[in-house]
Parts: sequence; structure tokens; C-alpha cells
Amino acid sequence: AKLKCFSIIKKKFMNYYILVISIFSVLIDQVSKGLINSYLGHPGFLRLTKYLSLETTYNDGAAWNILSGNQIFLITISLIILVIVYSMMYQLKKTKVTNFAFGILIGGIFGNLIDRIFQGSVTDFIRIDLPFYNFPIFNIADICIVIGVFILIIESIRKDIKNDSRSRKH
Repeated sequence: AKLKCFSIIKKKFMNYYILVISIFSVLIDQVSKGLINSYLGHPGFLRLTKYLSLETTYNDGAAWNILSGNQIFLITISLIILVIVYSMMYQLKKTKVTNFAFGILIGGIFGNLIDRIFQGSVTDFIRIDLPFYNFPIFNIADICIVIGVFILIIESIRKDIKNDSRSRKH
């Protein structure tokens, strides 16, 4: 009975951890977008280093401005992805790393979703210009999504490698 109680508490805490990380990610994203809009305006540009600038843009599409102008479709896709991510939370082993990844991923999706719903476009402002490539302008939510997905891919690969090595031992 004590183990079952501990298991329930741990599960609730892990879900709470995901929720806190998600809310924190959304707050950082939305505050950063608000600050950029307030201080830089649109159009706005501020070079920070040779390779890093802040440039206010509004993207009414997805990555690289694909599907531009299809807000209802992009909102629907975001909601479907949130459902998929939520179901994935119960397929991967719960660790602090996977919970962190799910938290920032969900927060990133919500950060951009808030923009789409209330502004009709996503505020992007981080610009990286390398000598060999100019990245599309992005925001904190995009960073959260990319890092969250990357961590989950790594954790899934680690799980598969671990399971493969166990099956070979038997």
C-alpha cells in the first residue's frame, strides 16, 4: 500500500513538474515577445553581435513562413500536436529529463498558439546570421520546441538501445 501511494504521489508530482515547466516556458516566451514589441517595435532591428540581432517580424505561417495565412489550419494542427504530445507523455519512461522536455515542448507550442489565436501571427525576433547560413528569424517558443523535441528523440533512442541490449542478453 505504501508503494502504491508513493507511486501516485510521484506521478502527480511529475505531472506538476511538467505543468510548472510549461507555464514558465510560456511566460518567458510571452514576456520576451512583449518586451520586443514594446522596445523595438515593428519594424525593429538591433544588432547585438556580428552574428546575432533582434529583428521584429510577424509570421502568419509555420516554420520558414510555410502555410502563410492559414491560421485556422495552423491552430488546429497545434491542438492536434498537443494531444499527440500528451499521449506520448505516457509512453516514455517518466524521468526529470523527459518531463523537462515535455514541459518546454508543451510551453513552446502554447506560446506560439497564443500568438496565433490573439494576434493572427507569431512574433519572431531572434536573428542569427552565420557566414554560411542565415537562419529564419525565431523566438523563445521555437527554441523550446526544438530543444524539447531533440531531448525526446535522444531519450527515445536511448530507450531503444537499452531495450535492444536487454533483449540480446536473453
